[in-house]
Amino acid sequence: MIKPIAVALMLLPLSAFAEDDVKLLEAGQESACKLVKQDVCKSTSMKPQKECMEWHQEHAADAKADAMVMRGSEESRRTRPSLSGNKMVTTTAITADYYQCGFKEKREKAMRAVNKAEYGVDHFEKRLKNLEKLKKKGLITEEEYQAQRKEIISDI
Repeated sequence: MIKPIAVALMLLPLSAFAEDDVKLLEAGQESACKLVKQDVCKSTSMKPQKECMEWHQEHAADAKADAMVMRGSEESRRTRPSLSGNKMVTTTAITADYYQCGFKEKREKAMRAVNKAEYGVDHFEKRLKNLEKLKKKGLITEEEYQAQRKEIISDI
């Protein structure tokens, strides 16, 4: 019983990332987008590009951005004492700009157009009639009815 719950809890953060998809743009493609934030990731790992890409994806999603442009990187080196003498540490700073381009809204609009073409008007009429039947039977409240009705009409 505990194993399925543990697996579900581990997959929960992955589903959040799937929804907050941040698209990587090339420099110049962001001209029609609104700049949300500029951020810098600093890493001392052996693979700073990979680590900073993940870091920037998370921070861009937190900033409600749907696109980002990687601007460049700078390396700095310093020595640090270690047991065998001095150790050279390389810190890489990668800058990225986060943009709001409206990709999510465009995708939702395209999906609505596909739904309309796929189902036709009859599908939406049936949904509205079923919703009205549920309201008459008292299975849903007036507020729920109005909210669902508004959602169905917006899909048309």
